[in-house]
Amino acid sequence: MFRQFFVGAEALGLTARKYSLAIDIGGTFTDLVVLANDSESLAVAKILTSYPDPSQAVLEGLERLLKEQSVHPGAVDRLIHGTTLVTNTLIERSGSRTGLITT
Repeated sequence: MFRQFFVGAEALGLTARKYSLAIDIGGTFTDLVVLANDSESLAVAKILTSYPDPSQAVLEGLERLLKEQSVHPGAVDRLIHGTTLVTNTLIERSGSRTGLITT
């Protein structure tokens, strides 16, 4: 998906810096943060979480954030992921009926 946007990144003069990327998929919003490892350069994106497939919001947010910051996906050397979707499902009791049997 990203190739169509980032082919020839070096030819375009995009930086060779390395980045950390953090993604938090929440019940309402998906938050994305990209941080340059060699500085305190930070960029943030917030997008509505997509249902029933939250990965669509992640892909859309990544595409937008990386393109806006001129960061090639290959320059990301650390990915941090978190989600509250499972916790929300338990609290709201909106998932499948489940039981836990201990012995």
